[in-house]
Amino acid sequence: MPYLGSEDTERELRRALCNPHIQSDPLRYRNTVLKVLRAMSQGVDVSGLFSEMVKACATADIVQKKLVYVFLCSYAALNPELSLLVINTLRKDCQDPNPMVRSLALRNMTNLRLPSLVEYVEQPLTAGLRDRAACVRRVAVLGWAKIHNLQPNSETDAAVVNELYTLLRDPDPVVMVNCLRALEEILKEEGGGGY
Repeated sequence: MPYLGSEDTERELRRALCNPHIQSDPLRYRNTVLKVLRAMSQGVDVSGLFSEMVKACATADIVQKKLVYVFLCSYAALNPELSLLVINTLRKDCQDPNPMVRSLALRNMTNLRLPSLVEYVEQPLTAGLRDRAACVRRVAVLGWAKIHNLQPNSETDAAVVNELYTLLRDPDPVVMVNCLRALEEILKEEGGGGY
């Protein structure tokens, strides 16, 4: 249960997040985002800051992105209609030139755990399986297993399964192991991966 004064805390944090002087100073803005997470971890209901935090995600600062993604994944279930904004931001980040940003976006896309958003996640995950960076392929492979767990009764896409079998020969050993785990999970009903 949030402690007394959570409305005041949220109002103060909203004012800081919307302040153009703070937004123009990357370090101060990141510290404000950190204050939001600190309040969240102390039991303050800061879910009302969802749209401000979505805006805070539009940054080149990877640390700030990670902080915002933690917030967004925590509150996405409470704001399913606003979560579409998050998906759009994450899909944009999946096109980023930095492979760390791409893998972070894919990971958090699957961590939202909202069945209504699965259709928006499938295309970036498929593209992630073919990404040139191994860290992105690792996350994409496990992302397919998460999507399958989210909707276990849905039909398994044969093209995805074939792509995962192809990745069993990936030069990165972690991608190979993740493929084994994902295939085992996805094909559990048929008796496992059969490799």
